Amino acid sequence: MRQMVMVSDQTINEALRLGTSMDAIELMIPILKKYGIANIDMSLDYLPSDGVPKQILLYPLLRCKIHSSLEEIAKVRQMGFSKVILSWLHQPSQSSLDQLTD
Repeated sequence: MRQMVMVSDQTINEALRLGTSMDAIELMIPILKKYGIANIDMSLDYLPSDGVPKQILLYPLLRCKIHSSLEEIAKVRQMGFSKVILSWLHQPSQSSLDQLTD
């Protein structure tokens, strides 16, 4: 039977916001996986400036939430994230979403 509900977790994002070390965060991820979490969302705003350790990026559950700027898209791509949440508020005076896909 197919799962009807997908759970996205914000625990890691909150831990990052509070300044929790990446070592402690790395220990939290396997625990969250045991609860059937489909995605672990983390905001680029709260990631450490020196980046995310590569061993953490190996978890396929991770998604990085960014604002709709070319700079942030390039940054998360360089960091190694394979899944990204793009926050987009359409305003007619701004660029279209098509310009971000080039």
